[in-house]
Amino acid sequence: MTVTTPDSTTRRAAAGPFAALQAQARRSPQAEALRSRRRGQWRAWSWQRLAVQAELAARGWAALGVRPGDRIVALGPLGAELIVTLFAADALGATVVLAHQRVEPQVVGAARFAFADGTHELERLLRHRGPRLHAAVVADAAVVPASGQVDQLPIHSTAQLFETGRARDAFAPNPVRVPIAEAVAHDGAVHTLDASESDGPGFGLADRVFADFAPTWLAGLEFVLHAWPAGAPLLLIPEPDGDAVADQRDARANVWLAPAERLASVAAALYARVPAQGLGARLARAALRGRGSLLGALARWRIRAGMGLAATRRTVSDAVVPEPTERLLSALGITTVPRTPAATRNASTGSNAPGQAFDRALVVAP
Repeated sequence: MTVTTPDSTTRRAAAGPFAALQAQARRSPQAEALRSRRRGQWRAWSWQRLAVQAELAARGWAALGVRPGDRIVALGPLGAELIVTLFAADALGATVVLAHQRVEPQVVGAARFAFADGTHELERLLRHRGPRLHAAVVADAAVVPASGQVDQLPIHSTAQLFETGRARDAFAPNPVRVPIAEAVAHDGAVHTLDASESDGPGFGLADRVFADFAPTWLAGLEFVLHAWPAGAPLLLIPEPDGDAVADQRDARANVWLAPAERLASVAAALYARVPAQGLGARLARAALRGRGSLLGALARWRIRAGMGLAATRRTVSDAVVPEPTERLLSALGITTVPRTPAATRNASTGSNAPGQAFDRALVVAP
């Protein structure tokens, strides 16, 4: 069988993120879309490669039994493989479920299909799995057992999922729009992200976006699924549990996409490093107040560079950031965009969710 390219027509009842991804791949097939850092190396995807992988993943999940209306429980950090899974779920009319760790056991226990990022996520999946679990896909091929089975549960790597997809000519279209993602909060409240495009703010003139958030932040996922394929900036995802500041310094992104809590924690860490007294303390305080002296400007430049924010001009978050954080970012010349996209909605009550250039060689993803 010949692998379908983004130029081929994939049947869909209505346009959504998957269709937008395919359209962007037709417009700029070889343009770089995504870089994700794992094990100290940045991996790169073109729009064409990303679109082909999303289609193959959709076919592979369909071969495993996923049908419109089904749910795929996803465990792990934001990464390229999870993004591919989200686009594939939209193509199939399935929903990706992401859960706070406090409620993860119950969510996993009810799962029929699951996606796990790596070793730790697979261990949690196997520990909490219920009798309905039918198949699982693991992003890291190194943790998939040679037999492809654990306690009679079929486990596939993403590469194996793509191979399964190559052997399948088509998958059933989605006749009804369903949520593309659900996030289960620590208190059990379920918030949903619709597959239809929203009127939330986009990336503007951004050409590099640093995606610094956990997948349960649906406002961030909305940007990735809707604004990203439309605006086509380069999306940069840091190493999970790595040095986010170093990754941000490498990325040189002009937009920082992060929840208000993340911005506040970075600001608090910076304030905590200001010395108590001396010339350095006076310069730092002057810089953080935005004073216009030459020494203050030099101190601000050093602070921005040290935080990895030398190129950052804008943050996009989900809520109004705390005043000290906004004051700090403003002093550093960074504009905060606090609008909340109308995406996250409590499934039970209907209420809105509460606000909360590389010089190195790249490893090209398969």
